[in-house]
Amino acid sequence: MLGGSKGRYIWETWTQEAIQRRLRDAQDGLNLFRSLAKDNGIDPETFINSLGGEPSFSDCEQSAQQFNS
Repeated sequence: MLGGSKGRYIWETWTQEAIQRRLRDAQDGLNLFRSLAKDNGIDPETFINSLGGEPSFSDCEQSAQQFNS
């Protein structure tokens, strides 16, 4: 079968949703870190930047929106 089975497309959809959930969870974790760091006198942005900075998720979000539309 050239186009793949129905299961393949269900799997791809599930995977995309799982990836989106993981990205949201990661963003929530960063927001929690920022809040806790400020409460403890740490500049969260300086610390995050010292580790290489926060990745841009915009490409992932655009791809997910196109995939799900």
